[in-house]
Amino acid sequence: MINLAKQLNNSIKETNKAKEYFALKEQLSKDEYINSLLKVIEQTQKEAKEALANKDMNLYKVKVATLETLKEEFINHPLVNNYIVSKEEFYSFLSQIVNIISE
Repeated sequence: MINLAKQLNNSIKETNKAKEYFALKEQLSKDEYINSLLKVIEQTQKEAKEALANKDMNLYKVKVATLETLKEEFINHPLVNNYIVSKEEFYSFLSQIVNIISE
């Protein structure tokens, strides 16, 4: 049984969906622009929380607006967009496999 599971795992990894997903995931993790954008988003979130804690509503509103712009830029980046689509397709594929095995 364990042997079959290992074979299934290897077969899944050899599919185009898996190869594309893992390649995009690696590209995303190594992309300097995306990583710096994530750091800016994280820092801005921290600053927004601090502004809220200090009851500085004007600064808080500015930080929230900045966050929305940064998040929009992140989500609309082609690499991120491709990764999200690939991830959804791959997870759907895995879900179908689980459903078949569960029958």
